[in-house]
Amino acid sequence: MNTKAQYDKFIEILLIVYLFIGMMSYPIFRYSRYVISLIMQLHILVNCRELRVDSKKSIIPFISYFLIFLIGIAFLYLDVSIVNWINRIFPLLSIFGLGVFVFYKEKVRFNSVLNTVIKLYGWLAIVIIFDAICFKISGVGIWKPIAYVTYRFKGPFYDCNYMGMLYAFLILLCWFRCRKTRKTVFTIILFLGVLYLSGSWSAIIICASVLVLSSVFRFKHLCIIQMAVLLSYYLISLLIVNNKLYVESEFVDFLGNILPFDSESLSIKFGSFLIRIETQLSAIQLSMKQLIGYGPLTILQYFSHDVHNSYVAILFECGLMGFILLLINMPWRVKNKLISSTALFCILSALVLDIHYTIIYSFFLLIVVFQCQENSEKYEKIAVGNSLSISRPDYKIKED
Repeated sequence: MNTKAQYDKFIEILLIVYLFIGMMSYPIFRYSRYVISLIMQLHILVNCRELRVDSKKSIIPFISYFLIFLIGIAFLYLDVSIVNWINRIFPLLSIFGLGVFVFYKEKVRFNSVLNTVIKLYGWLAIVIIFDAICFKISGVGIWKPIAYVTYRFKGPFYDCNYMGMLYAFLILLCWFRCRKTRKTVFTIILFLGVLYLSGSWSAIIICASVLVLSSVFRFKHLCIIQMAVLLSYYLISLLIVNNKLYVESEFVDFLGNILPFDSESLSIKFGSFLIRIETQLSAIQLSMKQLIGYGPLTILQYFSHDVHNSYVAILFECGLMGFILLLINMPWRVKNKLISSTALFCILSALVLDIHYTIIYSFFLLIVVFQCQENSEKYEKIAVGNSLSISRPDYKIKED
């Protein structure tokens, strides 16, 4: 194996490690994720002159770099501490800088990378489910659940909702990327089990909605869809806040008839949701007064609760430049159902979680760059169906 082939193989291994450890809560994994991403980007940028480039897409990562540079300058102007500066700029670089893989996509067998990552998450799902069963039986487990209305398990991840969102995303990845073999169905069932254990209503509802909508419709103009969703969410939030007593009454009455929860538990859920959207609306109003943002980790300095909305959080902390960064990294027009479904998932989940700072969004950006195919007859075999098997076949990426 020549030196260049060894480097390509090394990049694939780094991608596998990056995508697998990126969501885990342990600090060493989080910081390793930043370092791994920056190493891969540096390698690609050093060698980009020798690589084949798609001229239409190659400008996006450099615009992203420029916007992140401006955000960094704004943070210095706001007198942000060096620790907070690093803790925000490094994640932005490690995630949005992944667009440079557009220079390298013919060198990496990304389908092979995805197959291995899905297999690893499949084995982790087995461990999480087994651990939850042990806890139910004996009260002892590796990862203790959180008691909130019911027991909610989080595994090795930062939070129950993060685990739920990650496995919901993996369900969509399996569903729209591969043929429905027995092993694929088994893998999806495993992921559904972990999604259920997370107790994340948001993840369950968003995953089900995307499955239905993407199966019925083909979403092409993703930038327009993103803006339409954001505008609709803002208007609906205003409507709910201005009529909160009526909405709460209808919420409790409706869900009380179809879910096994009493009215008190449902009122708690609604109260939590109401606090979120009130905080989001207040954060948007303040953001309009200072377009360069307020700096990292400042939301809780201005509000008593987090906004739980990735768009609002980035707008508030990073200003208009951060919001533009989100907009330009969403594809304008696609024909690939895998990309459109995962894009819709990211758009909707960003309304309830800081999704743009997670490995889920990194998954999405890489899928966009490599233009993964769903249900392609030109694959010799779709390896996701064998995601829990020992062997890992090798496939070429077919571009649209």
